[in-house]
Amino acid sequence: MLNGLHVLVAATYTTMVMVFSGLLAIVDRIVRIIIVGLRLENLIAPRLGRTLCLAYVFLASAHFVDPKDTLSKVVFYGLHGIAVTLYLFCTMNLQSMTFSHEGRLNAYERWFERNLFNPKDVYFLEILVVGSLATVPLFVLLFVPGYQNWAVFLMFFRLRFHAGPINEMLLHHNMHTDFFRTRHLKSRWTAFVFKAHQFYLDWIFGPMSSNHAHYYRVHHVYNHHKENNNLEDITTLAKYDRSSFFDFCKACLKFELSWTFGLDLLVYLLRNKKNKLAGMLVSGILWTAIFISVMYYLNPIGAYFFLFVSGFTGAGVALGVWSWHALVDPDDIGNIYTNCVNVDVYTYTMDAYHLEHHRKQAVHFSKYPELFVSQLEVYRREGSLIFRGLLSREMFVFCLLLKKFDVLATHLVNLESEPRNKKELAALLETRSKSIEPRQHSSFYFGLEKAIITLLWRLSGVPIKSPAVNYSKDEVEPWSAKLEPFFPGTENLRPFPLTQKYAMAMSTSAPNTSQLP
Repeated sequence: MLNGLHVLVAATYTTMVMVFSGLLAIVDRIVRIIIVGLRLENLIAPRLGRTLCLAYVFLASAHFVDPKDTLSKVVFYGLHGIAVTLYLFCTMNLQSMTFSHEGRLNAYERWFERNLFNPKDVYFLEILVVGSLATVPLFVLLFVPGYQNWAVFLMFFRLRFHAGPINEMLLHHNMHTDFFRTRHLKSRWTAFVFKAHQFYLDWIFGPMSSNHAHYYRVHHVYNHHKENNNLEDITTLAKYDRSSFFDFCKACLKFELSWTFGLDLLVYLLRNKKNKLAGMLVSGILWTAIFISVMYYLNPIGAYFFLFVSGFTGAGVALGVWSWHALVDPDDIGNIYTNCVNVDVYTYTMDAYHLEHHRKQAVHFSKYPELFVSQLEVYRREGSLIFRGLLSREMFVFCLLLKKFDVLATHLVNLESEPRNKKELAALLETRSKSIEPRQHSSFYFGLEKAIITLLWRLSGVPIKSPAVNYSKDEVEPWSAKLEPFFPGTENLRPFPLTQKYAMAMSTSAPNTSQLP
């Protein structure tokens, strides 16, 4: 009875999130059609900051129009429509990380580039600047009298979906490599500026992005990486069936409760006598409570809407964890070589190099390709899973939930010297997706689960096959000097950096680290 109620609540929550996400994806497609039709895509994409400011100008201008007659209504809603269109297109580009100054950093970024411990981290400063432009003004508008309208609500709602992954990546890389570190700085003023940016990132930008101050750092570094997906890890997936939609729903609900209240993490810290970390966690959650209380005092409607949107965080967390840790060796759940996967999406972040990240969590992101190349022989021996040619991590997750293991097997990188049977690889993936505590369910349970996830997948518009990949073959060819000939036409699908250099240095035999550059 309780298990049935648990499934019902979790499925209702997750379905609601995915339906909203699917509907917003339709809005995104309309926006993209408009921008591409007007041939503004190439003009806007490299200038996201300026375009966001322009969107706010249109939004503010609409505030001074009184829609009392037909013409004024056209102007009023037209200004809102232009603001929403520009803003949503900018946040779409923010999520896919396609914005760039094309080597032309502004004075602010050049100053940081000169003073950062690792100048390559100026990339994250770009993300912080554009992410702040997308978040802070809109957050303020939620609480300014007269600005609570459909445009502001739609823009902020979509922001949470688009900017969530990029904000997480920003917080994630900072906690591991500390790009606002000050020990190398000689100037007190420069150190003060760096500390101010760190304070802003943790205590202002984080809560505005629905992240408790300290929560992500305490959980990720001192629980997730310490336990490495074992049962003490509060985000472990070992007990879930990762090919089950209802188990995915349970994880979404659990992660939402954890991200909101932090009780499971607090219990873990106290049980392991990590009292200082527990204090940091509690202080961050209390700060969020104060933050929301002030918002409620200023504008109850804005506060309620912010809480409603923040309630979608758990599903986003589950999506990320599923894409990194859904395939686990059931006989050795703590083995990082078989409980992490590399998925060739966003190749300069933790998605493509999650194995390397768990092996050496403090290493700088620019070193991931070298670590990847140097460990290919180990990955082959340990049975690690590396995927390429996937269009998105949503594609990866939907393939699991729809049980399309043959599709995922096609995208596996074969590190052996001989072709591998695709059916055998699909069976391996299915085995690694199962719970270590399997449960029996009725045919009605499985039928309902399949019907719901199929409907949600069709609503989402996420493709589960790449048009550039040949899925007809029964075998996955070994990785050769031609860079996986099984994937004709995928050379433009953002392959792993350095893999082509590696492939040219190796023969068709199994990887040999002595041949590495």
